[in-house]
Amino acid sequence: MAEDFRYTFDEMVAKTKRAAPHFKPRAKKRAYYADINFDLLGRIMENAMNRPLRELYDLYIFEPLDLKNTYLPAGKLDFVPAIYDKNRAIFRPGFIMSSGASGGCVTTAREMMKFLKAFFNGALFDVSALHDLPSFRKLQASMMPICYGSGYMRIPLNGGATLFAGRGELMGHAGSTGSFAFYYPARELFIAGDLNQMTNPALPVRLSMRIAMAAQQSFGYADTAEEPLNKLRN
Repeated sequence: MAEDFRYTFDEMVAKTKRAAPHFKPRAKKRAYYADINFDLLGRIMENAMNRPLRELYDLYIFEPLDLKNTYLPAGKLDFVPAIYDKNRAIFRPGFIMSSGASGGCVTTAREMMKFLKAFFNGALFDVSALHDLPSFRKLQASMMPICYGSGYMRIPLNGGATLFAGRGELMGHAGSTGSFAFYYPARELFIAGDLNQMTNPALPVRLSMRIAMAAQQSFGYADTAEEPLNKLRN
């Protein structure tokens, strides 16, 4: 496996331009997950506010939510934890620092839970805005049954992945190194944690689905016929 490395935003854009497209622009019902989209948004924020991304995260997210152990590493003095590939510890601080807007934050499970609740309960923005964002689309086959839109995942539990035994859906995100944060509106359940294992990126999604289904079976399904996001307007 390659040693640690860093890359600039311009290098990342240039590499993306050389990649073959997965489908034509504005193709209906098509989506393909790529971190570059978040990095583009991060650069737009920096240019619009004339401030580095680290300061913007502090100002609009970390400080309002009192996240004392969450930060965007930017230098050698900032701690970056190792991640695991099976039993092998991998230390890639340079790569993490190059991925600021696309997953470069360091946090704890407790503070990730705090952010998750704030996101869906309206502590950061008016959640009614989520109704006005583009519709969700199915991602590439390797990430089924995940649908994507508005910067987060929606995972239906009533499909083949759960043998049609589930109800409702999960809303949130999972990372390639085992971190996950999902909201299950049907039971007002919030799920957050980190497996710290990059060998099987689908594992945190499957774990979250099983937790949601266990909660559904233990307490009964309490959702209405409305879309789960409709609850967020009340």
